[in-house]
Amino acid sequence: MNRTRIEPFAIQSLGSFRRDVKQAYDEVFVARPERRRARGEGHAATVKQVKEREGAQVVYERKSIADLSEKRLADIKDPERNQDVIEAIRQWIADGRPADRLPRSPAGDEIRKVRLRTKGKPAVQVRGGTADRGDIVRVDVFGKLNKRGKDEFYLVPIYPHHVMTKRQWPVPPMRAVVAYKEEESWPQIDDNFTFKFSLYPRSYVEVTKPNTGELLAGYFQGLNRATGAISLFNDKDSRSRRDDLGNSLDGIGAKTLLTIKKYSVDRFGIRSEVKSEVRTWHGVVCTSPTQPG
Repeated sequence: MNRTRIEPFAIQSLGSFRRDVKQAYDEVFVARPERRRARGEGHAATVKQVKEREGAQVVYERKSIADLSEKRLADIKDPERNQDVIEAIRQWIADGRPADRLPRSPAGDEIRKVRLRTKGKPAVQVRGGTADRGDIVRVDVFGKLNKRGKDEFYLVPIYPHHVMTKRQWPVPPMRAVVAYKEEESWPQIDDNFTFKFSLYPRSYVEVTKPNTGELLAGYFQGLNRATGAISLFNDKDSRSRRDDLGNSLDGIGAKTLLTIKKYSVDRFGIRSEVKSEVRTWHGVVCTSPTQPG
């Protein structure tokens, strides 16, 4: 039986080739253009009901009883008035959820869906109800000096419904995200804030974390309005939230970053820092926090 002998120098060459390929791959930078157009839906398709209960606005959504747990029966709209409906569904669940024998209302109608109280707040007003916001169009970054003379960063999210309803939004949104607070409690941008730049999907960003001085860089993925943190993605893989060294690019707290820089990227992958930008609204320069140009 013939056997092919691999010479030692061939094995060494193969290892060298692999190292060269890895080194070349590590040095590759994938250029991706900013996505500045406000595409997509202005809001989610599902419109939820909003009612005032005990002085507060409550959002209700319709849910199939097939997806309903017994615990959630307490969230059915107006439980006192709908007690018979609740008991019918509870019994149906206890009976094993027979698909051919749905629970019935006092009027004899089959119950397939019910309105449930949610923890959500009204977002986009639509036809007397509310719908969830669309994907973020951009995030406007402002700086404000703290007591130590250090810039702190404030992020103002802008959604499709802001852009698409010019009559309702003649000036851009002016509230900056604060972690774990309702939007009504967010600080209002005024003349004490300095506009830095706008982050769009696929804006290239470099940040320096406080305390450690760790440098992270990647394309802008989005902003979590609940936590005020931003997320980036690896230039080589839009699904990866880690840089080439394995550092997480997800959930980066923005306010206390030492630095946050934006770069323009040309088609050859050459990066240039964006030293300053002007804030615009519907193509017009905003000359003050409250008035367009």
